Amino acid sequence: MIDYPFIILFGLHIIGVVSWFGATILFVSVIEPSLKRMDPDSMKDFMIKVIPRLARFSIAMSALTLLAGFFLFDYVSTTEPYLLPSPRILFIYAGGILGFVAFLVVVTGMLGTSSKLRSASIPSLPGGSGGVATGESTSAMLGHVAETVRGTLLASSYLLFAIFVLMVLGANL
Repeated sequence: MIDYPFIILFGLHIIGVVSWFGATILFVSVIEPSLKRMDPDSMKDFMIKVIPRLARFSIAMSALTLLAGFFLFDYVSTTEPYLLPSPRILFIYAGGILGFVAFLVVVTGMLGTSSKLRSASIPSLPGGSGGVATGESTSAMLGHVAETVRGTLLASSYLLFAIFVLMVLGANL
């Protein structure tokens, strides 16, 4: 008999992980190096349009991964209770905890960069209040935002790799 809930939860979990990791690879290998070659005005326009969308996507995929993984674990533990006494379950627990840490890394890092980009999109007032005043400071701030996004995504991808190893050990594959 086909176990549809397991297949659906497992599929959602894998889609979330692959999408989350794919966004990281795309940003680190394609987008960020291209940003370094742009002039500050083009970089600002691009980042204001793309980084918030990347942030929403990364947060959504990390949430999907975490929730699908939690419900998958719950489903398997109720339908296959003989798995719970196994010492391998500690690997699954550790992977779940690291998954939550990776989720927090993505949420805190991406929300912080989105707020910085919103402040960069506010035009400066003549008295100096408002957004970023000079092209040089805009460029420096955007470079910092790009590095923050890169660091956030790389940190989460390292955690994802560690989680993958733990899950393989826990599943005894």
